[in-house]
Amino acid sequence: MKTHKYILCGVTVILLSVLSISAQPTKRDDKNLRITINMEKQPLGTVFQYLMEKYEISIGFEQSILDRNHSEYRFHTNLATPSNTVSNGKLTLTTTTRSSFEASSHPISLAFDDASLSDVFDTIVKQMDNYEWKIDDGVVNIYPVVGRDERFEKLLNLKISKFTVKEGGTVEDITLNIVQLPEFRAFIKDTELYFMYVRVGMDFDIKARYGRGLDKGIDLSNVTFREVLNKSTKIKRGGWILRWKGVAKQSGKEIIDIDI
Repeated sequence: MKTHKYILCGVTVILLSVLSISAQPTKRDDKNLRITINMEKQPLGTVFQYLMEKYEISIGFEQSILDRNHSEYRFHTNLATPSNTVSNGKLTLTTTTRSSFEASSHPISLAFDDASLSDVFDTIVKQMDNYEWKIDDGVVNIYPVVGRDERFEKLLNLKISKFTVKEGGTVEDITLNIVQLPEFRAFIKDTELYFMYVRVGMDFDIKARYGRGLDKGIDLSNVTFREVLNKSTKIKRGGWILRWKGVAKQSGKEIIDIDI
C-alpha cells in the first residue's frame, strides 16, 4: 500500500450526528461556552479529539522539556474528512483514523455537566503538570511554566513580516509555507535545529487530515510566529503542537516538530 510521510495515529470513529467539519466556524465567545464531558482516566489525545469534534475548540500545545521522555500528550491536530452515508433519511459520518494515544502515566479524568471552558481546561492542565493555559486569537494555548525550552519561546515570539496561503490551498500548505519563511529559516540556522516537517503514515489517513482543503486563504502581516499558528488554526480548525522529537543520528542536530 502506498505510504506518505506523515505522523500516524488512529482509531475508527463513528459520528452519528452531523459534524460540520467543512463549515466555516462563526465567531463566538468561548468564555461563555458550556461543555459536558465525562471521561475516566483517558489519554489526552482522546479528550482533545472529543472537544475539537463536539465543541469545535481549537488547541495549541507547547511541550515542556520535562515531557520529552513520553508521548502521552500527543493529539490529532487535524480531524479527518468524513465519508458520508445516507440511510432512511439519516446522515452518518464515518471518520477513519488510527490511534496510538497512551495514558499509562498521565491519564485525564473529567466529570462536567454544562461547565465553563475555563473549569474544563483548569482541570485538564492541573492533571498534566508543568503547564498553564490561556485563550489567544480564539485558540486555547497550553504552554509550559516549568521546563520551558527557551528556543521554543523565542520561536513563538519571532516576528513574521508576511505569511500567506493561497485560496484553494490545503492544510498541508500551511506547513510547506512555514518552511519557506525567511525568518523561520534564519531561526533554524541560528539555533542549529532540524525541523521535522514530514509525517509518516498511510496515504488515505494523511490525505484525510492534511489534504483537506481550506475554506479560505490566509494572509497575515507583521505577526508573531504564535499568531501564524493560532490564526492559521482558526481557519483550518483543529490544533497545533510544538515539540522536541529527538536527535538526528547523522548530523547530531536536535529535531523539532511543528504539527499544524
